[in-house]
Amino acid sequence: MGVSPENQHLYDVSDDGTWRCLLDLSIVLQAHQINDNFCDCPDGSDEPGTNACEFTEDAPRYFYCANEGYLPKYVENFKVNDGVCDYDVCCDGSDEYLSGKCENRCGEVMQQYQNYINDRGLAMVNALKFKDELVAMARVNKAKLEEKVASMKSELQSKTQDLERLNQQLKEAEDDEANDENFSQSILNELASYAELIENQFSQLFASSNAQKERVAQLEQLLADLVKNYNPNFNDLSVKQCVKLFEEYISNKPHESENQPTLEKFKEGFASLAEKLKLWLPVSTPESLLEKISSAEKDLNAQMADFSIHDDSLQKDYGPNEILRAVEGEWVNKKIGEYTYKLGFLDAIYQDNTLVGRFANFDGSSLHYTQGSKCWNGPQRSAVVQIVCGPLNDLVSVSEPEKCQYKFILESPIGCSQMSNDEIGESFKVDTSGFN
Repeated sequence: MGVSPENQHLYDVSDDGTWRCLLDLSIVLQAHQINDNFCDCPDGSDEPGTNACEFTEDAPRYFYCANEGYLPKYVENFKVNDGVCDYDVCCDGSDEYLSGKCENRCGEVMQQYQNYINDRGLAMVNALKFKDELVAMARVNKAKLEEKVASMKSELQSKTQDLERLNQQLKEAEDDEANDENFSQSILNELASYAELIENQFSQLFASSNAQKERVAQLEQLLADLVKNYNPNFNDLSVKQCVKLFEEYISNKPHESENQPTLEKFKEGFASLAEKLKLWLPVSTPESLLEKISSAEKDLNAQMADFSIHDDSLQKDYGPNEILRAVEGEWVNKKIGEYTYKLGFLDAIYQDNTLVGRFANFDGSSLHYTQGSKCWNGPQRSAVVQIVCGPLNDLVSVSEPEKCQYKFILESPIGCSQMSNDEIGESFKVDTSGFN
């Protein structure tokens, strides 16, 4: 009793009616000492059908339940003949064989099991359909992102080339500006040399003119004295003719104007001409190019930052088949206990308005969130979100295994995979509420 059919041979008795402990063959027992409710073997192997040998973590001991009509199971030996019907494991009631108080419920349990397999199997099929849709959506989202990143990359290359051309134009403009300034200065220098030559010529001209004026003035004075002092009664035709001509000369002589050109006025005029000439000389300024370059650099930097965000998203790990791309930006809200929890895929988790954590990474079956608000006298909050199979995104439970470190169970098609009935059945739990 308490031994599976495949292990029954381990309890075969020798021809002389003896049996040896399984893990210590030096210990020999009589056949009647097996399951006599007394622990003789250190390994407890002589009491597979009783609770005589202590159950410990280092030496766990189990009782085999045949559960005909359902599935065979093992129950801890300390639950054998303890007066409690452990139908969740031994639906045949064999764990209470001494009292016989537990009737066989394996037919009912099997019906529950079959219903569970059918329901969960159907739910799995539907969830897998949703998952396939998410995978397809993720592919589309990634393809769009790849196209956008490629377009942005091409545009960045074009704008980079435009900026390089502007910088080259600026360099050429600066070189031209320097050349133009040299050219302009050479013109002004040459004009200055001509001006100096003209100034010298003017100086000589003005000096000669002044000498002539002095001689003319002397002659005018002599003639004026003649006119003033000559005797009109003196009948000298030559003198009279000279006086007459001088008087006509004096009456027709133009007065000297104050605006007559002087050497100083010439110098002032040349300086004014030189200043005006500078305005017309070919001097190039790069200010407009600098403005264009500044605008182009700002635009390029902004686009590079935007490109970096999209490219980082393209390189990020979004799980198998990139499925998380399909739910990025989605939120699941649910009130559990006294708090309302808001969970954002690849974003953050909030407990009411308190930040539990921001998305850090995905390890294939769990989402990890870190860097949450600091607890009072404790660490920063963090969370692990375990994803299990379900037809919809739904928060099932939340716990706090350690202070400010949360564990969430999230149902989602993301966590679904094709499973056999045996794999589905591993999560089945017997409902004993209807058993008396």
